Amino acid sequence: MKKSASGTQPKIRLFVAVHGLATTTAMAGSHHWQSWMQGVIDDVDATRQVVVVQDSQSGLAMPFHWNRRTRLWDESTNPHDHGRPVKAEALTAGETVRVLSQRANHGLLAVRIVIRRAGAENNNVTE
Repeated sequence: MKKSASGTQPKIRLFVAVHGLATTTAMAGSHHWQSWMQGVIDDVDATRQVVVVQDSQSGLAMPFHWNRRTRLWDESTNPHDHGRPVKAEALTAGETVRVLSQRANHGLLAVRIVIRRAGAENNNVTE
């Protein structure tokens, strides 16, 4: 194809690039977006790496899987302290947690689990 005075060839390249981006976005879809949920831990299975959290809004018990990339965090009650990373042993039934999750392998994968201590709600801690 000869390049014309109006620049046909660059326009075709731009169309292909934009079309490729649209196709990639359509394949990813909303099922990969992350979302926060807050609730109380019902059960922890460290062997299978699953924590079951009862959603504070809907009351439904939801299982979340975690892996080595999941960030486990204990939120501090001190407003000048941002908390600290913890190991999976810190997850115990009855704890209030916030879970950042996304859909993966026909389930929910916890990207971040934040243990909320009493009094930590008003700290404005950024995560």
